[in-house]
Amino acid sequence: MEFRQLRYYVSVVTHRSFTKASEKLHIAQPAISRHIQLLEDEFGVQLLVRGSRGIEMTEAGRRFKEKAEFILKYAADIKSSLQESISEPSGHVLVGVPPSLVSMMAPYLVKECAKRYPMLTMHIVEGLSVFLGEWLDQGRLDLALLTDYGAIPGIERNAVVEEQLVFVGAPQMLVDYDHSLPLSAIELHRLIITHGFREIMEPWLNSQQVEPTYIMELDSIAIVKDLLLQGSYCSILSYGIVHKEVSEGKLRALPIEAGFPITRRIVLATKSNRPRSTSIRAIEALMLEQLKRLPLKLETSARAPLIHAV
Repeated sequence: MEFRQLRYYVSVVTHRSFTKASEKLHIAQPAISRHIQLLEDEFGVQLLVRGSRGIEMTEAGRRFKEKAEFILKYAADIKSSLQESISEPSGHVLVGVPPSLVSMMAPYLVKECAKRYPMLTMHIVEGLSVFLGEWLDQGRLDLALLTDYGAIPGIERNAVVEEQLVFVGAPQMLVDYDHSLPLSAIELHRLIITHGFREIMEPWLNSQQVEPTYIMELDSIAIVKDLLLQGSYCSILSYGIVHKEVSEGKLRALPIEAGFPITRRIVLATKSNRPRSTSIRAIEALMLEQLKRLPLKLETSARAPLIHAV
């Protein structure tokens, strides 16, 4: 197997055509076909088939594409990583951020990256933490913020902050509560919630035999907030997500009385066996700066701070 064969294969499946790949690579089509045939012979599997819409990958072909893209990207990074070690941040960095943090992180990262590192480009990918962890492992991301859902083989996690989880609803829906909401009172409200926050709350709710009434489960923070603002439902979210609306009086957020602080931990994750280049470390520093600036706890004089640098 040679690097050029990997490039040929990725180009063919990207364009779904040997002809287009030939034009793009400036390589004769028979030569490309021969090299892909050599790959199939070497691994003993069929990688490509001709379909109604052009060249299509087999299941083995899809897996091979992921590995080929990782190898090509890793090889391309060698030169840039060596150059970055003696120069200012440059090149391209792929950053993963979960939906619950992207609106608080992305504008700052884009603005500060452009201002401080003009030779560096950054691509922000939004995704659920479980997917971001997989993409890190596959080499499709350089670093990512994740909600801490446990150890991930091959991924190095560094705890950064803890976010307070709060009970949220329109002010008129929570007039019966002064400064907090008992955990058992969650049963009295109609809830919408994201899958991630439901998973965080479930062990604690089960331990107290609290059975919430979930009207719907969504994966969109934006839709959850829109429905909360309409005043028909309540939810459980991290405070940072609704800080703006709470400060404007559009929503109310209450700490949950559970005998312990209900939080979620945010970690900064990178692939364990991959050196962190100057550019990756620069973006990592920007992410840490912004996280420490975010309002991730509900300010109440009766409660100890629930966010801390780790």
